[in-house]
Amino acid sequence: MRLRLTTRRGRLAAFFLLYLSEGIPFGFTAVTMTAYLRRHGVGLEAIGLFAASLYAPWGFKWAWAPLVDLLRSERFGASRAWIVFAQTMMILTIGVVLFFDPATQLGLVTSLIIVHNVFAATQDIAIDALAVRVLPEGEMGTANGLMFSAAYIGQAIGGSGALFVAGKLGYDAAFLFMLGALTVLLFAVSLPLLEPASAAPAPATASSAGALGAAREALARIRRFLADLYDGFFHSGRGPALGVL
Repeated sequence: MRLRLTTRRGRLAAFFLLYLSEGIPFGFTAVTMTAYLRRHGVGLEAIGLFAASLYAPWGFKWAWAPLVDLLRSERFGASRAWIVFAQTMMILTIGVVLFFDPATQLGLVTSLIIVHNVFAATQDIAIDALAVRVLPEGEMGTANGLMFSAAYIGQAIGGSGALFVAGKLGYDAAFLFMLGALTVLLFAVSLPLLEPASAAPAPATASSAGALGAAREALARIRRFLADLYDGFFHSGRGPALGVL
């Protein structure tokens, strides 16, 4: 089945399932892995630092978000290429964790999970960029509600669902359950996704403006982004500045 973003049903189903793929690994790391750590005698301080590391990449995703717009593949879809790439790397980076014991190699596992969440945050950027481009204004509220509900459902699947599997079949089985769910979503949703060709107008490329012109355009857009970011934080009243502090 190919999800078509040219129909209302296709758009809502696609964004629901894409956000489901975000929630499943997050629920697994935040719930199932922390439960495993506690059960195997890892201290609360170490578990707290591990849990904090799950959120860190998400707080800084604005730093590389412009690259998702600047680097595009019109052949595979401006956002679809990023979604598939990021989701594939999510599966690979968290899959490696299966070969290590979190209770005895927590530092290494935490590093791998941080890398995993960098790709998860990148996928989130690409999904949201696609949503902004293809969703009509009248669908944005409904789609936003479905996306957030899907993220929480995914966290329940990766958390409570995986814990249930772990209780019946063991931690490794729960890990494979989570990886299997992610892999199914990659092959059933992200890869077959049909992104409209008009969803993302192409920026300057090496073929249309020369490599030097494309590089200058990319640098100019990054400078504009940083200028807008600075204005948003420091020229919009005291609220954003206090938030930065």
